[in-house]
Amino acid sequence: MIDGHSPRAGGLGVAKVAQVAQPLDNGFHPMMTLHTYSIAEAARLISVPRTTLHDWTQPRSDARGEWGPLIERVPGQRALSFVSLAEAFVLAAVRAAGVSPQIIRPAVEKLREEIGLDYALASRRMFTDGAELLHEFAGDSRIRRAVGRLTAVRNGRCAFRPVAAGYLRRLVYEGGRVSKIRLETPGAAIIPGVGSGRPVFENASCLVEVVLYHYDGGDAVEQLVEDFRVPAECIQAVIEQRPAWAEMSDRAKIRKAA
Repeated sequence: MIDGHSPRAGGLGVAKVAQVAQPLDNGFHPMMTLHTYSIAEAARLISVPRTTLHDWTQPRSDARGEWGPLIERVPGQRALSFVSLAEAFVLAAVRAAGVSPQIIRPAVEKLREEIGLDYALASRRMFTDGAELLHEFAGDSRIRRAVGRLTAVRNGRCAFRPVAAGYLRRLVYEGGRVSKIRLETPGAAIIPGVGSGRPVFENASCLVEVVLYHYDGGDAVEQLVEDFRVPAECIQAVIEQRPAWAEMSDRAKIRKAA
């Protein structure tokens, strides 16, 4: 039995639960800090290299000055909370558009100051006004060129280009803050408070790993559709990505055993 569940009930955990969920001063619900994700697990979930995500959690200094981490880790842990995972997802959108978040770091810092939240990248205002603010705060020519690859002016208003916008549309907001991250796998999402923070099929709130467990046990896709009320195309997509999901579950088991 792992994390209070039998393997058949989905005990192969991705997220571990912090002992205490500390309330945040900026309006994020404590549930958003309850579950934590190792750097390796978080990197798999948002589809970036582990070394890249690790770099985002480190302070940096260059000719422009000294900068804190782009992404805050849970104090005392090499792990991210859900809120930090959501911020990392936004940076993954920037990276997918061909822009290094490290290059636009000064503009990101000014954007955070303007929005006025510690986790500004996980706020709805980042989605609605982020492109405009990044464009406004772009300083030297190098940053302006980078922001130009990320944003474009349409009908007199600055907006994110299609690649970044496609990523950001996978974030769901409630009360102005990210409340759900839809993953690259169709139908899969991370929702604080559902499935102990582990990936679920959002239409059924069923753990992805539970479905895979039954598939590995010999259940046909048609049977899984009937039992779990998950669309066949979503189950098939997870099956096709089985090696990656298995690797993530194995890492979680090792971390829980440590």
